Amino acid sequence: MTTLRESTARIVALAWPVFVGQIAVIAFSTVDTALIARYATDDLAALSVGMAAYITIFVTVMGVLLSISPVAGQAFGAKRLTDAGHAVHQSLWLALALSVVGSVLLSFPQPFIALSKASPEVADKIRGYLTALSFALPGAALFTVFRGFNTAVSRPKIVMVLQVGGLALKVPLSVLFIHGWGPLPALGVTGCGVATAIVMWLQCLVAWWLMRRDPFYAPFELHHPGEWLRAPDRKRIVDLLKIGIPMGLGIGLEVMGFAFMAIFISRLGTTTVAGHQVAANLVTVMFMMPLALANATTTLVAQRVGANDWPDAKRLGWHGMAIAATGSAALGLMVFALREPILHLYSNSRLVLTDSGGVQEETTVLGIPCLTLRQNTERPITVTEGTNRIVGNDPEVIAREALAALEQAARPARAPELWDGHAAVRIVDAIEEASKNAG
Repeated sequence: MTTLRESTARIVALAWPVFVGQIAVIAFSTVDTALIARYATDDLAALSVGMAAYITIFVTVMGVLLSISPVAGQAFGAKRLTDAGHAVHQSLWLALALSVVGSVLLSFPQPFIALSKASPEVADKIRGYLTALSFALPGAALFTVFRGFNTAVSRPKIVMVLQVGGLALKVPLSVLFIHGWGPLPALGVTGCGVATAIVMWLQCLVAWWLMRRDPFYAPFELHHPGEWLRAPDRKRIVDLLKIGIPMGLGIGLEVMGFAFMAIFISRLGTTTVAGHQVAANLVTVMFMMPLALANATTTLVAQRVGANDWPDAKRLGWHGMAIAATGSAALGLMVFALREPILHLYSNSRLVLTDSGGVQEETTVLGIPCLTLRQNTERPITVTEGTNRIVGNDPEVIAREALAALEQAARPARAPELWDGHAAVRIVDAIEEASKNAG
């Protein structure tokens, strides 16, 4: 009888490469956010809305396509290797069909723009970014089939290597296309989408090459001379959809909650969006751990079902749920206990340089030195009572004032008078008083 310890060893051995690979994929958005934050505010706003739209569509497509894992895993466990290979071809047809739908949605993003109430300038940038990602989606979907199949046959490390390698390539490409170089124009946030599209298709092509050349895949008969893709098998595709649609909707709805919240919060200003982005990034990383354990457990259970070892399949299923629940609870408690240090990683700044009036107010409340790179400010109270200083846009002056600010002790955090969050109450009181006097 399989013990919990033995099940843990089997599940973790399969889950950790999946987890690392997923973190590498998440880092794509982290890289783009870090680079665009240093480029332009409008581009950062476009990235937030565009990323929410893309992630919602991509994760739903990914969830449906990962049905290849239990289907191919069951065939692999039963030693029906050619059936597993046939399932790959049918999953590729499914990937192409879903990519068409997803790419059309990305190419016409007006519903997302309307929900976010983006300005015309930001809306144009959202369109450019999502248009680029509409070309990335087919490559990402096809690679998802490769990923799901390799997990099903207990070979996730090759996927991890490609995903980490893709991240390493993504960084310089994003820098190149965001800022431009030589005759290549600066594309801003659209450059993030272009870089993602290039990386996704390169990953897809390398995966295709491996499946044709690596002897490991030969028993699955994935390729025949003169044959690129087998004819669609309606029954097999329906079988994949029966498993994949609940998976895709389940994962998609979970992600959609955070994604659409970013769209709605974007109406409240850049600072509020930034706070949500910090929480969303952290929760996304946390979510990857139980998701990797779930993928590994599903694969191992499918393999044991294929081998007709139902007792072991049942034990692995229960053990997998127990491991995921325990791990998730422990991770949640750890984040709760370390919430202050974690937030300081994002927000414990010694000095802020900005041209944003909103940031001038926030640094005043937090007691963080702020240099405003303009000749004036519409928030003079942040200068007279706060931590703000107007330094203009001369590079030498900015550098000198920044060094001086870093050497000085920060002022205590103090909100100016009436910055207590009750302005709306006072407005209502004033209106009522005016109404009484007018009556």
